[in-house]
Amino acid sequence: MAKVFSTKTHGVLDYLTVGQLLAMPRMLGWNKGPTQWLTGMALGTLANSVVTRYEYGPLKLLPVRGHLAIDFMQGLLFCAFPLLFPKESTGVKATVVGLGLFELFASLSTETEPSYGEQVSQYTDQITDTLQDATDGLRAHEIGA
Repeated sequence: MAKVFSTKTHGVLDYLTVGQLLAMPRMLGWNKGPTQWLTGMALGTLANSVVTRYEYGPLKLLPVRGHLAIDFMQGLLFCAFPLLFPKESTGVKATVVGLGLFELFASLSTETEPSYGEQVSQYTDQITDTLQDATDGLRAHEIGA
């Protein structure tokens, strides 16, 4: 499948999705069950985004491929919404399934590596951290000597 989204664009979509999942059911007056479920999905999306090694992931622990695999599974869960909440209105079910279909599309059509500049930035950060740790260790050794 052609890669439509860069990791940078995907990161923006992730954080917008968090806001959407939190706001939409409340603004539309949805029932408590779907609202709580979407809140949990929003928090999962936020956690997934924060730990991902892409432009907007501050912790950079999870490779983009792992992030996209989680997104794919989340898309499947969105698509299963009608089975999980069969008594919800057709409009609510269709909206959540639509979100799931977009999530599946985005997970399959996002590049799996951040841009070259982002990769260089990550390595520079690692080198800076290593040098800082070494400097701190030397200072601690000098003070203790």
